[in-house]
Amino acid sequence: MGQHLMRHKTRKEPFRTRFGVMVSLHLILLLAGAARVVL
Repeated sequence: MGQHLMRHKTRKEPFRTRFGVMVSLHLILLLAGAARVVL
Protein backbone atom coordinates (compact mmCIF):
# COMPACT_ATOMS: atom_id res chain seq x y z
CA MET A 1 0.00 0.00 0.00
CA GLY A 2 2.75 2.43 0.94
CA GLN A 3 4.60 1.87 -2.33
CA HIS A 4 1.57 2.93 -4.37
CA LEU A 5 1.29 6.17 -2.37
CA MET A 6 5.03 6.77 -2.76
CA ARG A 7 4.92 6.21 -6.53
CA HIS A 8 1.96 8.54 -6.84
CA LYS A 9 3.74 11.39 -5.03
CA THR A 10 7.26 10.83 -6.39
CA ARG A 11 6.53 12.85 -9.53
CA LYS A 12 5.66 15.93 -7.48
CA GLU A 13 8.12 15.38 -4.64
CA PRO A 14 11.62 14.24 -5.73
CA PHE A 15 12.71 14.36 -2.08
CA ARG A 16 10.55 11.33 -1.31
CA THR A 17 12.41 9.28 -3.92
CA ARG A 18 15.72 10.04 -2.19
CA PHE A 19 14.16 9.12 1.16
CA GLY A 20 12.92 5.84 -0.30
CA VAL A 21 16.38 5.05 -1.67
CA MET A 22 17.98 5.76 1.71
CA VAL A 23 15.47 3.50 3.47
CA SER A 24 16.02 0.69 0.95
CA LEU A 25 19.81 0.96 1.40
CA HIS A 26 19.43 0.76 5.18
CA LEU A 27 17.19 -2.31 4.83
CA ILE A 28 19.77 -3.98 2.55
CA LEU A 29 22.54 -3.26 5.06
CA LEU A 30 20.40 -4.65 7.90
CA LEU A 31 19.64 -7.81 5.88
CA ALA A 32 23.33 -8.22 5.04
CA GLY A 33 24.24 -7.88 8.73
CA ALA A 34 21.57 -10.41 9.72
CA ALA A 35 22.81 -12.82 7.03
CA ARG A 36 26.35 -12.56 8.43
CA VAL A 37 25.09 -13.35 11.93
CA VAL A 38 23.03 -16.31 10.70
CA LEU A 39 25.82 -17.71 8.53
